[in-house]
Amino acid sequence: MFCEHCGRQIPDGSTFCDYCGMPVGSDFEEYDFDTMQEPSGRPKWLLPVLFLALAAISVAGGIIVASITGDDDSDNKSQQTTAATVAEEPAEAEDDEEEVVQDTWDAEYRIYAAKGVGGGEGNTFYNFDAAIDQGAVCLEQDVVMSTDGTLFCHHNRVYNELPASAAVNDGLPTLEDVFERYGTSIVYVVEIKINSTDAADELIRLITDYGLEDNVIIQSFYPKVLRRVKAQYPDMTSIILHDDKLMNQVTFREAISLDCADMVAVNYDEGKMTEENCALAWEAGKKFAAWNLDSRKSLQEGIRMGVDAYFTKEPGLALELEQEYR
Repeated sequence: MFCEHCGRQIPDGSTFCDYCGMPVGSDFEEYDFDTMQEPSGRPKWLLPVLFLALAAISVAGGIIVASITGDDDSDNKSQQTTAATVAEEPAEAEDDEEEVVQDTWDAEYRIYAAKGVGGGEGNTFYNFDAAIDQGAVCLEQDVVMSTDGTLFCHHNRVYNELPASAAVNDGLPTLEDVFERYGTSIVYVVEIKINSTDAADELIRLITDYGLEDNVIIQSFYPKVLRRVKAQYPDMTSIILHDDKLMNQVTFREAISLDCADMVAVNYDEGKMTEENCALAWEAGKKFAAWNLDSRKSLQEGIRMGVDAYFTKEPGLALELEQEYR
């Protein structure tokens, strides 16, 4: 037979359930507990009463635990909601987790993707996107200025003498197009390829309009361009480019003495990236950089020398070698 109260199997003919102590074969409410005695002399009503007391305590305890747990859950939910709110609405000081700034000198900020990467002459969205896909954060833009004052991305100085229509017809992106496309997600290493303060002023206007004061590095062969930009943005990193064979605007000694330059960059192909020149730049309080580090050998040399930055068409390879040799 089975106890009608707890449902467990008990011996046939049992008067009380061996498990829950309840009387068998009678309704609980109608049973006369006062007349019940067990052979041991213990009142037979004791077990049922104890059962009821334990049940009452269990229920009360469950209510208390549920209440406490509910409070904890409420607190947890509150904390989760707060965390979610913070995640969805970051503090003003952390506007954009993807935003990068140019004064960080970790490995990826030493690597300047020269004109982006990829095929052709560079300075296109294809090249810039390809560089970003390789992990580049700092992208170089060669910038020329058309005769009507528009800044275009291209390395050929001939466009400095042509109207904007010529650059547009040849598919050159404007620097403004580039700023609008990438916003604060990259660092722009902008080279002004014309000895003109008008070009510097137009760059300043675009930087201000797009709020990129912390996302631009200015570079040029021309000191007066650097001076104009640094006058507007004193904290912006500026690079004087030194190349004896091609440009020869300033000597290396003059370059490292310029108050408008924070860094001097030399041409690797001319053999200018040397321990001696690096030491001279550092002694003068300048950072030292080089361009045309496009082979594994040249990248290894630059990294082992400890150059502060370098221009390369292989940012993905450079990131790998930085991990290995820096």
